[in-house]
Amino acid sequence: FTVLGGWCLLHPSSVLKLCFRKSYLPESNSPANLTLSVMCRCFGAQACLNGLFLATMEPTTVMYKSYSVALMPFFVFNFWGLAGLPGLECFTPLLSIDVVGNLAMLAACFVGIRDLGEAK
Repeated sequence: FTVLGGWCLLHPSSVLKLCFRKSYLPESNSPANLTLSVMCRCFGAQACLNGLFLATMEPTTVMYKSYSVALMPFFVFNFWGLAGLPGLECFTPLLSIDVVGNLAMLAACFVGIRDLGEAK
């Protein structure tokens, strides 16, 4: 979260160029481009906040279970985007980076649940 979110926050133009098909990007000097850049920065700020939250909270099995359930809509989005289904055909195959990150977080949740369960 913190690394990719920081990238979105600090250099949104490179994220947008890599992640969206050129035909879906507005001209660089258009108001739509500024709006998209601000939205990318907002997404990055939220991701950084989530990374900070995860790094500083007390881990419990309830937290890990809740977080793993909360990740499920992101997998639906990833599938929808990578399959090029209507509405999300704008993404490049680099959306798979998000899939890897989501799988890593889900694996960390399972490890946390297992480890905390064994500690009891």
